[in-house]
Formats: sequence, structure tokens, C-alpha cells
Amino acid sequence: KGWSDVQYMAEHFGKAITKDFYRIVRCEGTVEGYIHAGLQEDRKTGEIHGFYLTPKVIGQGIGRQLISLSLEYLKSQNPERIFISATVTAQKFYEHMGFKTVSDLKTHDVRGTPIECYDMEMHL
Repeated sequence: KGWSDVQYMAEHFGKAITKDFYRIVRCEGTVEGYIHAGLQEDRKTGEIHGFYLTPKVIGQGIGRQLISLSLEYLKSQNPERIFISATVTAQKFYEHMGFKTVSDLKTHDVRGTPIECYDMEMHL
């Protein structure tokens, strides 16, 4: 069980998968992570909407590979900037990947679960 009890409808994922970038990490047949990126409605801002790895695969370079693939995809869409809302534990990782922190620590409501995050962005 994850940190959110939200159940998604197949229709929601069907629409997102056809217009956005997704990659799933599987290890020995088990999903161990994913990344989801796409453009915001204004088409000027790319966003990493979701990125998660289980402890089993953290530290193997998979995160860097997924972020790099996502950035490559987003840059091909010609946005002016790329945005991510980073948890406290992920902030340094995203800084290493080229993002800059643009907000103080704030609490975001992520599908009903409060998460402390920093807004981060990369200008292109």
C-alpha cells in the first residue's frame, strides 16, 4: 500500500498515457518505480508530475536515467521552463540534476495527503 489511498480510473490513465511521457521501472517482474512528465496547459511549462522509486532500486543510477529521459522528452516540446515540486528528501537530487529551488518549504495537498515540498524549476 502506498502513501495515498486514491484509486485511479482507467480513463484517467488512458488520456494521460497518450499525451504525456511515462516510464515504469520493473525489477524481477515487480514495479519498483515510475516517472510521469508532460506539458502544463499553457504549453510553456514542462512538468515532472510524478516520480517515485522504491528503496530496492534507489542508488543504482535509475533516478538519474529517468530524469534525463524525461528532460529530453520535455525539451523536445520546447517549453520555456520545467517545473517540479520536490519533497524535502529529493531537493538535493534535483539540484544535482540542474533544477533551482524557487520557493520556501510549503505543504502541498497531493490527492488528500499533505506533503512538504519545494517548488523547483529549470529555465531553458
